[in-house]
Amino acid sequence: MKKSFFAFAVICLIATGSYRILAQNNGAWQYHRCAFEAKDYRPGHKLSLGKRSAGFDVDLTIGPEDWYDPEELGREAKDWLKAAGVSYLSFWRPGTYAKNHLSALVGFRMKPGRRFEVCAYTNDLEGGHKADGIVSAAVGDTVRITYRLEGKTAEYVLIHQEKIIKVTFPGFESAGRQVNVGPWHGGSVPAPVATGISTRFRWVE
Repeated sequence: MKKSFFAFAVICLIATGSYRILAQNNGAWQYHRCAFEAKDYRPGHKLSLGKRSAGFDVDLTIGPEDWYDPEELGREAKDWLKAAGVSYLSFWRPGTYAKNHLSALVGFRMKPGRRFEVCAYTNDLEGGHKADGIVSAAVGDTVRITYRLEGKTAEYVLIHQEKIIKVTFPGFESAGRQVNVGPWHGGSVPAPVATGISTRFRWVE
């Protein structure tokens, strides 16, 4: 219990700083379902266009009924699926219109032995991606991720049980507007079975 409280205190200090978490006490878990051979999880995180926020917090978990054996997909099982995140855009820069360009996301993927992995995942202006801070968790576990945009640095903190990982992506460019992203089964292949993910998502300003 003391270790859990310590981890929670550390994440609050590292991740929130002077930011105000929006609807922290009202954040509700939401279950997202992806049908067999589909890519979109429903419901998604609303694609509302808005001004750029300071970042977001998200908790995520995968239940026993939603895990699948990634070996069914072969090499494609290494692809990162997208649990949540934000894509930045400017009306005057068409190169930012795609959701997988200039985005800060949370990636996840199934692993053998009823486990899953979570990572910090970014796309640059050309759609190139970087993934770091990989956390391994058992099915049913919860992983907490915070993301903040500090100038041109994308900062993530990932927490699982007593493990805390901080990841930064310097040189990250942002635009003045943003849309929510995820969850999405991509990667390059659709869901091999009906599956789902549960998230609790909160914007911060």
